[in-house]
Order: sequence, then structure tokens, then C-alpha cells
Amino acid sequence: MNNRTAIITGGNKGIGLNITEAFIKSNYKVVVGARNDTGLEKRFPGKTRFLKMDVKNEQDHFRLVKLSMDWTGSLDVYVNNAGFSEWRPIEKIDEFFFSSNDRNKFVRNFLGMQGSSGSYAKWRSNYQYFQYCG
Repeated sequence: MNNRTAIITGGNKGIGLNITEAFIKSNYKVVVGARNDTGLEKRFPGKTRFLKMDVKNEQDHFRLVKLSMDWTGSLDVYVNNAGFSEWRPIEKIDEFFFSSNDRNKFVRNFLGMQGSSGSYAKWRSNYQYFQYCG
């Protein structure tokens, strides 16, 4: 039985959905964390699990890893695809806007790495972490 498992944040739509589909085609089980459930478990029965999460919340990253380990006993790949940002009209963009958006990207990516490596190390020390900066 193949227990290769990938976690993909934001894997329910857009580029993230394409990443999810690619892993499923490669015979992975996929845990998707995102704000909205788009019915992936029904679309890919037995191949996906969904967890409503916020990438800014550290505990949500730990919950993704726990779901993966409880479901398959494995975590092989963590793709931190989800993002968050603030948008403003161009005339309202200032230095604070740039610095806060850079910080948001850093926090999101750091929490993904921390959540996956910190709790995953308890089970296994060899996995891959991928980051898509959208």
C-alpha cells in the first residue's frame, strides 16, 4: 500500500488545485488546508482530506500535520501555496504597505515550515518542504 502523503495549503483552487491534482495523479494522498471547503473529498474520494485553516495561525499548520499522520501515518511533502495580502489603490501604497506585505509572506512561510518540521520531527525526519510564493 502506498502511503505517500502531501500537505498543500491553498490546494483547493487555482494553482493550488493544480498542485493537488498533480499529486493525486502521482498516487499521493493529499491533505488540503484552506479557508473554504470546495468539495475535494467528494471529488477525489479516499484521496484527499480537507481542513479549514488560516495560514497565519501556527496551530493550524500543526493540525494539518496531525491530520496527515492520523490519516496515513506519513508526511512526505509540504507545499505552502496559500497566501494572504492586503491590497490598496496604487496611490495609497507606501513603505508601510510594502514592509507589512513582506512580513506577511515571511510569517506565512515560516509558520508552514515550523508547523511541518516541528511536529513532523516527532514521527520522521525525512520529508520535503516546498514553497510557492504567489
